[in-house]
Amino acid sequence: MNLPIYLGCTTVLIDKFTTQYFIESIVKNDVTLLPAVPTIYSALLQYPEKIEHKLRYSVSGGAPLPIKIELNFEEKFNCKILQGYGLTECSPIVSVNPPDKEIQGSVGKPLPNTDVKLMDEQGNIIDKGIGEIIVKGPNVMMGYYQLDSSEFFINGYFYTGDIGKIEDNGYLYIVDRKKDLIIVNGLNVYPSEIEKLIPYLPRYFGMCSSGKK
Repeated sequence: MNLPIYLGCTTVLIDKFTTQYFIESIVKNDVTLLPAVPTIYSALLQYPEKIEHKLRYSVSGGAPLPIKIELNFEEKFNCKILQGYGLTECSPIVSVNPPDKEIQGSVGKPLPNTDVKLMDEQGNIIDKGIGEIIVKGPNVMMGYYQLDSSEFFINGYFYTGDIGKIEDNGYLYIVDRKKDLIIVNGLNVYPSEIEKLIPYLPRYFGMCSSGKK
């Protein structure tokens, strides 16, 4: 809420989400920027009627945004979704897609003065590849209240607990949560990658005419 207050913009607060009330609020108040979580975008896609609105941009965070939902929403509402990444300990934004240089599937580039790197399983800080996302910057907290927070930091970088990768162009991608990591025969397996493939499993294995698995 700080940005619209700083800019002198009107902010519309929703105390409880229902699709009908949410859309009515967007239309009635001429909302131009919508920040929401993926489940809300999914719910809005189920709304059957055509909506006349003034949305220019939407921002998604809080959870990974499936590309299918992103594409369908942008087609139905003619409004881009800019995916971002953050957490409470980082006040709370770390990165976001630039409006004019959005890359679908990515959570964008780090904010100015925010340094994002990766840490491998041996505890080494790396610039590229896949590893735990660590963040340093003025937006990062000093520590948890009345707790020893040293174990959550390395050389001033905060351990996020999220697994990600950074491409050569500087864009950040979220792979999974660290605690969800499964090791199979020495290989790292991320549940989010498996979940992406589930809808395609019938295509790979075919349908059994007998009904047996």
